Amino acid sequence: MNGKAELFPGVKETLEDLSKNGVVLLATTVSRTRKVEQRLKKLGVLKFFNLILGGDVLSKSEHINCFARHLDIDLEKFASQSIVVGDGVDDMWIAGLYGVRRRIGILNTLDRRTLVRAGAEEVITDLRELL
Repeated sequence: MNGKAELFPGVKETLEDLSKNGVVLLATTVSRTRKVEQRLKKLGVLKFFNLILGGDVLSKSEHINCFARHLDIDLEKFASQSIVVGDGVDDMWIAGLYGVRRRIGILNTLDRRTLVRAGAEEVITDLRELL
């Protein structure tokens, strides 16, 4: 999403495809949860997410642990089966800290080198590259 509350190209189609294929989609943000939920609803993609956690709920560094509890899965098992797609250093760092199976950076505000140094194993430019 960009600042104007518009989806980047291919986002809705990718979320729909992942959801149809049984992928559980969880969102983490430093923004306020309710505000993000409202924006995602307006954009027609809220229905694809199982849970959204914002920085107002708890620290972003605790979101992965909370997702595992929400899905009633052991944290280690959850991390070993998860993929984090993020556009920030903190996304990659936190995913690495928890031992997330795969960390993918998406070019948005940071450059490829910064994302890789933060722990991204792969960097993509378009969410459709996940399919």
